[in-house]
Amino acid sequence: MITLRQLVRLLAWFVAAAVLFRLGGWASAVLVEGSRTAARWWLGVILAGLRWVPLLVVTGWSISLGDEFQRRVFVLGLALAFAATVVAASVLDAMGPAAPPVSFAVTAAALWGAGTVGAALYYRARG
Repeated sequence: MITLRQLVRLLAWFVAAAVLFRLGGWASAVLVEGSRTAARWWLGVILAGLRWVPLLVVTGWSISLGDEFQRRVFVLGLALAFAATVVAASVLDAMGPAAPPVSFAVTAAALWGAGTVGAALYYRARG
């Protein structure tokens, strides 16, 4: 069980990581789309990859705060989300130009949430 202080710190770090994620995406898009040199283009590409790091660190930290059962639920939810993301990505890729304009990050996050809820329901039904 996490304390209120840990929860507040976790939420503050999550908000900061989410803001950095959005700013990193904006800066990356500006650098890549407006690039006139290869160095500027590569800087945008690297920034697009690095913007995930704070969000992944906060996610890992939030999982580590739980007890063994909560970690098991989160990890099973992550495994289900990975499988669902692979299927969703292949379906969207097969749709080609008819695919809806969805963000990969939003899709993956929604599937992780759904996977975690599914894992929690599975363990609840299992007893």
